[in-house]
Amino acid sequence: MPDNSMELIGNSRFKEAVNTQFARLLIENHCPENLLKKYFIQDYFFVLEDIKVLNKLIDISNDNYAEKFRRFKHIVENDEIKFFTDFFVKNNINSKNIELSTCTKEYINFMDEVINSNDFVLILSMLLAGEWIYLETFSNKNSQNDYINTWEKLHSEDLRIFVNFMIDIINNENINDKIINVFKNTVELEIKFFCQFLKN
Repeated sequence: MPDNSMELIGNSRFKEAVNTQFARLLIENHCPENLLKKYFIQDYFFVLEDIKVLNKLIDISNDNYAEKFRRFKHIVENDEIKFFTDFFVKNNINSKNIELSTCTKEYINFMDEVINSNDFVLILSMLLAGEWIYLETFSNKNSQNDYINTWEKLHSEDLRIFVNFMIDIINNENINDKIINVFKNTVELEIKFFCQFLKN
C-alpha cells in the first residue's frame, strides 16, 4: 500500500504547522488572555465550517464511510460546539457579533471552494490536513491553561481514530498534484491562521 499520507506531508510545511510559536504559547500557558480570546473567537468559525465539510462528505461518500463521518460530526456538534458556547458565556461574548479576521475569511473561502468541487478525495485531503495538524499540535499536551486543557481533551482519542481513518482512505486512493496542492495549501493556511495572533 502506498504511503500517500507521508507524501502529502513531505510536499508541505506540515512540521512547521504543528510547531508554531503561537501554539507553543497556548500549550505552555504563556498566551495573554486577550490573544486567547481572539484565537477561540476565530477558531469557532472553523468548527462551523468543519460541520459543512463533514455534511458534504456524508452526502457524497459510500454508506460505510458516511457513517464514520456522521459519527465524528456528532462529536463535533455535541462536544466542540458546547465548549465554544460555554467559552462565550463565561467571557460575555455574543457569537452573533463576531467578525471574521481577514485570514479566517481567506481560509473559509478556500474551504468553501474545495467543498464545492464535490471531489471526495480532494475534500478529504483538506479535512485531513487541518484535523491532523490539530491532533499533532494539541493532543495529550496537558496544558496548564484551563481553557486549553479542556479544549485539547476534545482532540484526543476520538480525533486520533478519525485521523487514522482518513489516512487509511488516502493511502488507498490515487493521489495527484491537485490533491497534493489542496493539502499543501491547507497547511499554509493553518500556519497563517496561527501566526495572525502574534502580529498585533
